[in-house]
Amino acid sequence: MTTLRTRRLVLRPARADDLDAFHAILSDPRATRYWSTPPHETREQSLAWLTAMVRSPPELAADFVVEFEGRVVGKAGFYRLPEIGFILSPDVWGRGVAREAVAAVIDHVFAERGLTELTADVDPRNEASIRVLEGAGFRKTGAAERTFQIGDAWVDSLYYSLDRETWRRRLMIRAAGDADIPALLPLIEGAYRGEGSRRGWTTEADLLGGQRTDAAALAEIIADPKQAILMAAVEGALVGSVLMADRGDGTGYLGMLSVDPTRQAGGIGKALVKAVEAGVVERFGARRIEMQVFWQRDSLIAWYERMGYRRTGETRPFPRDNPRMGLPLRDDLWFVVLEKDLDAKTP
Repeated sequence: MTTLRTRRLVLRPARADDLDAFHAILSDPRATRYWSTPPHETREQSLAWLTAMVRSPPELAADFVVEFEGRVVGKAGFYRLPEIGFILSPDVWGRGVAREAVAAVIDHVFAERGLTELTADVDPRNEASIRVLEGAGFRKTGAAERTFQIGDAWVDSLYYSLDRETWRRRLMIRAAGDADIPALLPLIEGAYRGEGSRRGWTTEADLLGGQRTDAAALAEIIADPKQAILMAAVEGALVGSVLMADRGDGTGYLGMLSVDPTRQAGGIGKALVKAVEAGVVERFGARRIEMQVFWQRDSLIAWYERMGYRRTGETRPFPRDNPRMGLPLRDDLWFVVLEKDLDAKTP
């Protein structure tokens, strides 16, 4: 079976020497709270489970061991196609590992197995896994009561499905690298500067002239471990980007949200904001996030407020002596500061 690699993960076939890692996971009541069996009480139970995974017929299965930071942290894939399943060690929860692993195995089976639809069966109480599935594009198709007996208890099911065309057209978000700067720069400039930007809600054309950023500034951000630029693409075409940063003391920062003016009102900006919120929790351990917006941009402020941000009452001056951020077209330029509390359990 193929080995898959993502930005942070290695997904590979199961081996006999994975037993210790999987017994630790499958015997943990936290990990198996919504699993299809009670916590394993013996290594023999975990050995039987692992042996079945190793021996799964490749024509019927596509199940992968998930390695993160050099160690086994769980599994993701299809014990029997086309139904997806995943389980991870609790010590990596909240770090986006499930989302990254699920995306990789979905990509693989749609590309290599010729499937047109995938399915999932999830306990209605398992909110974290439901967020992972819905974030990947799965949509609920039904529900049923008392579908599994786990120990002495009966549990219910929610049914989900994902078709190949929906996945193909999905919005993909990833961190930018130096090679992405030539594509990022015109996107950001086009969202904030010039007549073309007036078609979108991020425009600053009436407030500032000159540049919004430059290639050197983007390279500095990408190289800084306390900052990152996230990029959004649809069918491989760049449609948006956003800056995320660590401000210290449990505070993350969101800035320079840019969406192609011809693609706005399509949910891209909202998806990027949510990606930053999850990212600053996962990467920086943030408990809240802040941003600054020109006070004149009432509609943009209102949009952020609908997403749960609130005005702090703080204002900040525009750095008029820094032409790298633009040339002021009026004298009354200053920022209002918005913030939002974050859930540390964001998947």
